[in-house]
Amino acid sequence: MGLFFIKIIYLSVYICITMPEHEDSDLLAVDLSAKLITLFSKKSRAHNKSNPDSKVSAKELKSVFINASSNENCFIGYTKLQWSVARVNTFLRVLSGDIPELIKERQHTSLGGLIFESKIIKEQKEHDISENWAPSSEDLALAKKEIEENELNYNFKDINELYLKEEEPVGLVFNFEL
Repeated sequence: MGLFFIKIIYLSVYICITMPEHEDSDLLAVDLSAKLITLFSKKSRAHNKSNPDSKVSAKELKSVFINASSNENCFIGYTKLQWSVARVNTFLRVLSGDIPELIKERQHTSLGGLIFESKIIKEQKEHDISENWAPSSEDLALAKKEIEENELNYNFKDINELYLKEEEPVGLVFNFEL
């Protein structure tokens, strides 16, 4: 009986040492949220320094990120994180005076039973703030670089996983009678 007990302890110690621990997704989401807020602050300060006539706040960049993450119109091949950071870059580029590329329509192509969706970009004639802005390849490349540099290591599936939305304070009223 004693030898059997020792083998079980040895086995459990061995499993604990050799099996990688899975990080809690909530901790990763909190960490990513904090790092994103820091990134938005850095980006807004840098933008405001070089563009004093079109200032932006970190809160506005957070809103752009949330809206981009909530939108299901992501290009295939990019994560929500990459797409959303690229949309923030596009927003800043447009505030600096560039004209965004706009998604005009979607084209569906079928190949061997699989349906592929591609987006047709409008000519650069309009300047409209809309959810149909398409990040340029430079915006997407910058997003990938910023994700690596800032160690944004959690690929969320839904924006609600992150801790970015402003919560309304709950008004509690306490009546005490003595």
